Amino acid sequence: MDSGFLIKEDVVKNLWDEYSKTADYRVNKNTKAISKENPIIITREEMGLREVFRTIENELANCHRLYSKSLQERTASEWINEWITWHKTLFKYVLKKKGKYREIDVWFGNWEDQDLYQIPKHNQVREKVAQLADDVRYFLNRKELTIDQQIEEMAIIHYRFIAIHPFQDGNGRIGRLLIDQIALSHNLPMAMGGYPRNNKIQRQRYHAAITACTKDNHCVELKEWIREKIYAKLDKIS
Repeated sequence: MDSGFLIKEDVVKNLWDEYSKTADYRVNKNTKAISKENPIIITREEMGLREVFRTIENELANCHRLYSKSLQERTASEWINEWITWHKTLFKYVLKKKGKYREIDVWFGNWEDQDLYQIPKHNQVREKVAQLADDVRYFLNRKELTIDQQIEEMAIIHYRFIAIHPFQDGNGRIGRLLIDQIALSHNLPMAMGGYPRNNKIQRQRYHAAITACTKDNHCVELKEWIREKIYAKLDKIS
Protein backbone atom coordinates (compact mmCIF):
# COMPACT_ATOMS: atom_id res chain seq x y z
CA MET A 1 0.00 0.00 0.00
CA ASP A 2 1.23 3.48 -0.86
CA SER A 3 1.74 5.66 2.23
CA GLY A 4 1.33 8.84 0.18
CA PHE A 5 4.62 10.25 1.52
CA LEU A 6 8.29 10.24 0.55
CA ILE A 7 10.78 10.17 3.40
CA LYS A 8 13.70 12.59 3.54
CA GLU A 9 16.30 9.88 2.86
CA ASP A 10 14.59 8.91 -0.43
CA VAL A 11 14.46 12.30 -2.16
CA VAL A 12 17.24 14.27 -3.86
CA LYS A 13 18.93 16.83 -1.64
CA ASN A 14 17.88 19.98 -3.52
CA LEU A 15 14.23 18.91 -3.30
CA TRP A 16 14.43 18.60 0.46
CA ASP A 17 16.30 21.90 0.69
CA GLU A 18 13.48 23.56 -1.25
CA TYR A 19 10.81 21.88 0.87
CA SER A 20 12.48 22.88 4.17
CA LYS A 21 11.91 26.55 3.30
CA THR A 22 8.12 26.15 2.90
CA ALA A 23 5.33 26.88 5.37
CA ASP A 24 4.22 23.24 5.25
CA TYR A 25 7.58 22.19 6.66
CA ARG A 26 7.66 24.89 9.33
CA VAL A 27 4.02 25.04 10.43
CA ASN A 28 3.07 21.36 10.26
CA LYS A 29 6.53 20.19 11.32
CA ASN A 30 6.68 17.61 8.53
CA THR A 31 10.42 17.29 9.02
CA LYS A 32 10.83 13.61 8.13
CA ALA A 33 8.64 13.15 5.06
CA ILE A 34 6.95 15.08 2.26
CA SER A 35 3.52 14.39 0.80
CA LYS A 36 3.44 13.14 -2.81
CA GLU A 37 0.69 15.71 -3.37
CA ASN A 38 2.96 18.57 -2.33
CA PRO A 39 3.28 21.13 -5.19
CA ILE A 40 7.07 20.68 -5.17
CA ILE A 41 6.74 16.97 -5.90
CA ILE A 42 4.03 17.49 -8.52
CA THR A 43 6.02 20.18 -10.33
CA ARG A 44 9.20 18.12 -10.39
CA GLU A 45 7.41 14.99 -11.60
CA GLU A 46 5.73 17.02 -14.34
CA MET A 47 9.17 18.28 -15.40
CA GLY A 48 10.35 14.68 -15.72
CA LEU A 49 7.23 13.64 -17.62
CA ARG A 50 7.69 16.50 -20.09
CA GLU A 51 11.23 15.31 -20.75
CA VAL A 52 9.95 11.82 -21.54
CA PHE A 53 7.41 13.26 -23.96
CA ARG A 54 10.02 15.43 -25.63
CA THR A 55 12.08 12.33 -26.31
CA ILE A 56 9.12 10.61 -27.97
CA GLU A 57 8.17 13.74 -29.90
CA ASN A 58 11.74 14.12 -31.19
CA GLU A 59 11.70 10.54 -32.44
CA LEU A 60 8.33 11.14 -34.08
CA ALA A 61 9.55 14.33 -35.72
CA ASN A 62 12.11 12.40 -37.75
CA CYS A 63 9.50 10.15 -39.33
CA HIS A 64 6.24 8.91 -37.85
CA ARG A 65 6.15 5.84 -40.10
CA LEU A 66 9.72 4.82 -39.26
CA TYR A 67 9.07 5.30 -35.54
CA SER A 68 5.98 3.10 -35.76
CA LYS A 69 8.01 0.45 -37.58
CA SER A 70 10.80 0.65 -35.01
CA LEU A 71 8.30 -0.06 -32.22
CA GLN A 72 7.16 -3.21 -33.99
CA GLU A 73 10.75 -4.38 -34.44
CA ARG A 74 11.84 -3.89 -30.84
CA THR A 75 13.07 -6.80 -28.77
CA ALA A 76 11.60 -7.52 -25.34
CA SER A 77 14.79 -6.28 -23.67
CA GLU A 78 14.54 -2.98 -25.60
CA TRP A 79 11.01 -2.45 -24.27
CA ILE A 80 12.15 -3.18 -20.72
CA ASN A 81 15.14 -0.84 -21.01
CA GLU A 82 12.83 1.96 -22.17
CA TRP A 83 10.45 1.51 -19.24
CA ILE A 84 13.42 1.69 -16.87
CA THR A 85 14.76 4.78 -18.68
CA TRP A 86 11.34 6.44 -18.46
CA HIS A 87 11.28 5.83 -14.71
CA LYS A 88 14.74 7.38 -14.34
CA THR A 89 13.64 10.45 -16.30
CA LEU A 90 10.26 10.79 -14.60
CA PHE A 91 11.81 10.90 -11.13
CA LYS A 92 15.20 12.46 -11.91
CA TYR A 93 14.27 15.62 -9.97
CA VAL A 94 12.61 13.73 -7.11
CA LEU A 95 14.15 10.41 -6.07
CA LYS A 96 17.67 9.31 -5.28
CA LYS A 97 16.83 5.78 -6.37
CA LYS A 98 15.04 5.56 -9.73
CA GLY A 99 14.95 3.15 -12.63
CA LYS A 100 14.89 0.23 -10.18
CA TYR A 101 12.23 -2.41 -9.68
CA ARG A 102 10.45 -2.27 -6.34
CA GLU A 103 12.15 -4.15 -3.52
CA ILE A 104 9.11 -4.65 -1.32
CA ASP A 105 5.72 -6.33 -1.68
CA VAL A 106 2.74 -4.01 -2.24
CA TRP A 107 -1.04 -4.25 -2.43
CA PHE A 108 -3.92 -2.07 -3.62
CA GLY A 109 -6.83 -1.02 -1.44
CA ASN A 110 -7.24 -3.06 1.72
CA TRP A 111 -5.07 -6.00 2.74
CA GLU A 112 -7.92 -8.43 2.10
CA ASP A 113 -8.10 -7.23 -1.55
CA GLN A 114 -4.65 -8.58 -2.45
CA ASP A 115 -6.06 -11.80 -3.96
CA LEU A 116 -8.31 -9.67 -6.17
CA TYR A 117 -5.45 -7.75 -7.82
CA GLN A 118 -2.88 -10.57 -7.65
CA ILE A 119 0.10 -8.22 -7.56
CA PRO A 120 3.24 -10.35 -7.76
CA LYS A 121 5.79 -10.51 -4.99
CA HIS A 122 8.75 -8.22 -5.51
CA ASN A 123 11.03 -11.15 -6.39
CA GLN A 124 8.66 -12.08 -9.25
CA VAL A 125 8.62 -8.64 -10.88
CA ARG A 126 11.56 -9.21 -13.25
CA GLU A 127 9.99 -12.38 -14.66
CA LYS A 128 6.53 -10.80 -15.03
CA VAL A 129 7.92 -7.73 -16.79
CA ALA A 130 9.82 -9.95 -19.23
CA GLN A 131 6.61 -11.86 -20.03
CA LEU A 132 4.72 -8.62 -20.60
CA ALA A 133 7.43 -7.18 -22.86
CA ASP A 134 7.31 -10.36 -24.95
CA ASP A 135 3.52 -10.06 -25.25
CA VAL A 136 3.78 -6.39 -26.28
CA ARG A 137 6.03 -7.49 -29.16
CA TYR A 138 3.47 -10.11 -30.19
CA PHE A 139 0.50 -7.73 -30.05
CA LEU A 140 2.26 -5.01 -32.03
CA ASN A 141 2.90 -7.39 -34.89
CA ARG A 142 -0.67 -8.63 -35.28
CA LYS A 143 -1.80 -7.02 -38.53
CA GLU A 144 -5.39 -8.24 -38.69
CA LEU A 145 -6.78 -6.38 -35.68
CA THR A 146 -9.68 -3.95 -35.94
CA ILE A 147 -9.47 -0.60 -34.13
CA ASP A 148 -11.76 -2.01 -31.45
CA GLN A 149 -9.41 -4.96 -30.95
CA GLN A 150 -6.40 -2.65 -30.88
CA ILE A 151 -7.94 -0.54 -28.13
CA GLU A 152 -8.86 -3.66 -26.16
CA GLU A 153 -5.24 -4.75 -26.50
CA MET A 154 -4.11 -1.40 -25.09
CA ALA A 155 -6.43 -1.78 -22.11
CA ILE A 156 -5.29 -5.31 -21.30
CA ILE A 157 -1.59 -4.48 -21.59
CA HIS A 158 -2.03 -1.34 -19.51
CA TYR A 159 -3.83 -3.24 -16.76
CA ARG A 160 -1.18 -5.96 -16.77
CA PHE A 161 1.54 -3.34 -16.33
CA ILE A 162 -0.38 -1.75 -13.45
CA ALA A 163 -1.03 -5.14 -11.83
CA ILE A 164 2.66 -6.10 -12.01
CA HIS A 165 3.45 -2.74 -10.39
CA PRO A 166 7.13 -3.02 -11.32
CA PHE A 167 8.20 0.26 -9.72
CA GLN A 168 7.51 1.70 -6.31
CA ASP A 169 5.83 4.74 -7.90
CA GLY A 170 4.96 6.07 -11.36
CA ASN A 171 3.47 2.86 -12.76
CA GLY A 172 0.28 4.56 -13.96
CA ARG A 173 2.14 7.25 -15.87
CA ILE A 174 4.56 4.81 -17.48
CA GLY A 175 1.68 2.46 -18.26
CA ARG A 176 -0.19 5.30 -19.99
CA LEU A 177 2.91 6.18 -22.01
CA LEU A 178 2.91 2.55 -23.10
CA ILE A 179 -0.70 2.94 -24.30
CA ASP A 180 0.40 5.93 -26.38
CA GLN A 181 3.20 3.96 -27.99
CA ILE A 182 0.91 1.08 -28.86
CA ALA A 183 -1.51 3.61 -30.34
CA LEU A 184 1.28 5.09 -32.47
CA SER A 185 2.26 1.64 -33.70
CA HIS A 186 -1.32 1.28 -35.01
CA ASN A 187 -1.30 4.78 -36.54
CA LEU A 188 -3.60 6.13 -33.84
CA PRO A 189 -2.90 9.38 -31.94
CA MET A 190 -1.28 9.67 -28.53
CA ALA A 191 -4.12 10.41 -26.14
CA MET A 192 -2.95 9.51 -22.63
CA GLY A 193 -0.24 12.12 -22.15
CA GLY A 194 -0.75 14.54 -19.30
CA TYR A 195 -3.63 12.60 -17.74
CA PRO A 196 -5.09 13.26 -15.17
CA ARG A 197 -3.53 14.34 -11.92
CA ASN A 198 -5.50 17.57 -11.57
CA ASN A 199 -8.82 16.15 -12.79
CA LYS A 200 -10.48 14.29 -9.92
CA ILE A 201 -13.46 13.06 -11.94
CA GLN A 202 -11.28 11.56 -14.66
CA ARG A 203 -8.99 10.14 -12.01
CA GLN A 204 -11.90 8.40 -10.28
CA ARG A 205 -13.13 6.96 -13.59
CA TYR A 206 -9.68 5.69 -14.40
CA HIS A 207 -9.22 3.96 -11.03
CA ALA A 208 -12.72 2.47 -11.24
CA ALA A 209 -11.88 1.09 -14.70
CA ILE A 210 -8.65 -0.45 -13.38
CA THR A 211 -10.56 -2.10 -10.54
CA ALA A 212 -13.15 -3.44 -12.99
CA CYS A 213 -10.37 -5.27 -14.87
CA THR A 214 -9.90 -7.56 -11.86
CA LYS A 215 -13.23 -9.22 -12.73
CA ASP A 216 -13.19 -8.74 -16.51
CA ASN A 217 -10.41 -10.26 -18.60
CA HIS A 218 -11.37 -8.03 -21.55
CA CYS A 219 -11.11 -4.83 -19.45
CA VAL A 220 -14.21 -3.41 -21.15
CA GLU A 221 -14.56 -0.42 -18.85
CA LEU A 222 -10.91 0.55 -19.27
CA LYS A 223 -11.17 -0.05 -23.01
CA GLU A 224 -14.07 2.41 -23.23
CA TRP A 225 -12.14 4.96 -21.19
CA ILE A 226 -9.19 4.70 -23.59
CA ARG A 227 -11.47 4.74 -26.65
CA GLU A 228 -13.08 7.96 -25.46
CA LYS A 229 -9.66 9.65 -25.19
CA ILE A 230 -8.44 8.42 -28.57
CA TYR A 231 -11.60 9.37 -30.45
CA ALA A 232 -11.64 12.80 -28.81
CA LYS A 233 -8.10 13.29 -30.12
CA LEU A 234 -9.09 12.04 -33.59
CA ASP A 235 -11.98 14.55 -33.63
CA LYS A 236 -9.56 17.39 -32.87
CA ILE A 237 -7.19 16.26 -35.62
CA SER A 238 -9.99 16.06 -38.18
